[in-house]
Amino acid sequence: MDITPINHTITATITTSMGVIELSLDGAKAPLTVGNFAHLAETGFYNGTTFHRVIPDFMIQAAIRYLKTQPSAPCKAPAVLATNLKMKLMTVN
Repeated sequence: MDITPINHTITATITTSMGVIELSLDGAKAPLTVGNFAHLAETGFYNGTTFHRVIPDFMIQAAIRYLKTQPSAPCKAPAVLATNLKMKLMTVN
C-alpha cells in the first residue's frame, strides 16, 4: 500500500494523560512524511504511546510500544530528509 502524499498543512491533536498537544504539520515541505504520519494516526498506531522524556518549552520524546516487539515499524513511506528546512524553536500548544 502506498501512502498518499499530503501537500497542505494539517493539524494533529494528541490527547495525553497530562493534557492536549496540538501540532501543525507542513505537507508542502514534507508531503510523504505528513501522509505517513496521518495514515499511522488514523490506524491507531500511536495509541498507547508513552512520552518518557519531557523538557518543558523544548521537546518531548516518545517510545512507540510496537518497536519493543517488532523489528521495524509498519511505515508505508520511506523517510525523506528535507535539507532545505531550518530549525526553529516553537511552543506546542
